[in-house]
Amino acid sequence: NFLMRYAWFRNLFKWDYSFPSFVKKTDEERIENMPGLLNDDETLYVVTEKLDGTSCTYAMERKLFGYKFYVCSRNRCIPKNDNQNGGIYWELAKKYNIKRVLKEILERSPEAKYIYIQGEGVGNVQGNPLKLKENDLYIFNLVTDKYGKLDGVSGTLWAKTYGLKWVPVVCVTTLPSTMEEMKEMADGMSAINPGVKREGLVFRTSDSSVSFKNVSREYLLSKKRK
Repeated sequence: NFLMRYAWFRNLFKWDYSFPSFVKKTDEERIENMPGLLNDDETLYVVTEKLDGTSCTYAMERKLFGYKFYVCSRNRCIPKNDNQNGGIYWELAKKYNIKRVLKEILERSPEAKYIYIQGEGVGNVQGNPLKLKENDLYIFNLVTDKYGKLDGVSGTLWAKTYGLKWVPVVCVTTLPSTMEEMKEMADGMSAINPGVKREGLVFRTSDSSVSFKNVSREYLLSKKRK
């Protein structure tokens, strides 16, 4: 754009790389800090596998003239030309053509002002605990201001229609009565690579009003041994 030659025009877009205000940052509480939730045999939770990687957020906002696309880590937006920090975030955006996907959804929902997806970038991060051959993205949140947040079961179906991947859904269940039973649930093998232990589980009610993580003790011990 020829206007980029002018400092006054560039200054108008300094906010481009600030984290979008409409996005809720990902940070699940541990079940150890929420013991009061246990011994509830009525509330159903969608249980998904917790992945050990890097948090990725992709957002699109409807603007006066078109759309604004954001590529972010957990806490900041990543400029496209940021070679030091932008690697896996932009790589996965291109791999799944996420900009096109989000724009298409907004075009089909003219009442919606924004949409964002959040997921875990896995592969060549955190020592590649899943032993993957290439970097990949597993989505765990899809949010719009019009429709709210998708649950894991609906999210899995949505992701397939766009050639994307949702974090593996392990089960839909109520919570056990004791913390020991809860911690035992977290242990197990990964659905992505059955040859390695999973990091744990994430529990979320169907309306997403309550959610928490349950980290596997076996997984933590295996990391300490390395």
